[in-house]
Order: sequence, then C-alpha cells, then structure tokens
Amino acid sequence: LTGMLAPYAGRDEAIGQQLLQGMKSLPNTSQRKKLLELLIGKINIEKLLDTILQLFSNERNESLRELLFNQVKALSVARHPQLVDVFCAELTEPGSPFRITCAGVLANAAEQYAQIIPALEDVLLYDNDRELVRLSLDGYLRPGVQKRFDVLLTVVKNEMTDVSSRQKAL
Repeated sequence: LTGMLAPYAGRDEAIGQQLLQGMKSLPNTSQRKKLLELLIGKINIEKLLDTILQLFSNERNESLRELLFNQVKALSVARHPQLVDVFCAELTEPGSPFRITCAGVLANAAEQYAQIIPALEDVLLYDNDRELVRLSLDGYLRPGVQKRFDVLLTVVKNEMTDVSSRQKAL
C-alpha cells in the first residue's frame, strides 16, 4: 500500500504528511528505512520540514538519521529558522557525525540567530578537532557576534588547534 501511495506523496501534501507520520509508529528500522527511501525525492522537503525535523530528532538509527539529515542540510537556515535549533543540538552533541557540516552552516548565520553563539562557544571551549574549531571560530569572529574573552583565550591556549586559528583568536 505504501509503495502504491508513495508516487502521490509529492503531488498531495496530505499523503506525504500521513506517510511520514506513519513512520513514527513503525518499530522495525528496515521498515522505516524502506518507507523513507520510497518518499525521498517524491516529497517536497520544504513543505514537510517540521515533520522531517521531528523524525530526525527522534530517530536513533544512524543510517536513517543520515538519510534525513542529507535532505535538510542543503536548505537555507535564513529561510528556515527551525533548522537552527536542530543544527545547534547536533553541533553540541559530541557523538554526532554531522558536527562539521552543522558548524559550517551555523558559522554563516552566527550574526542572525542568538542561539548559535552558545553552540559555537561550546565547541571552542571543549573540542580539539581542528576543522570543527576552525569553522566554529570563523562564525564566532564575525563582526556582529558578541564575543567572550574566556572563550577566545581557551582557543589561544589550546595547543591541539592549528596556529592560524589561534592567531585569529588572539
């Protein structure tokens, strides 16, 4: 039944919404993945963004999370402010495989949304991954961002960070 309805999910938003909502009640990961693979490419991600973000936040299977994340990562944070909270949560989650992507997206919007600054500060204070720190620092050093001295001093003291990032912080 799902296979027959999937082609119509892109034409009728209610069908797409109903199928995505039904994904929550499927206990088997392979069933959820199959349903998601049927719907990807057929549904309008922007129209069903809230449902997709809710599924992403509740999903624990890494392959399904990756499928969902790949659908929303290209969307504009400026046009879809609900992405900011999800990306900030992923950036501050030490075990997330999407941290570098989120850091790059959030760094470009650091001046627009206040909730991005604490997420960037969290990375600058506690992480040692060079690329992650560099991207977060680029966002943190934007002209419109309120900076804290202790955060910048932590970056300067962090010997695991590359020299150019430490100089920028200085």
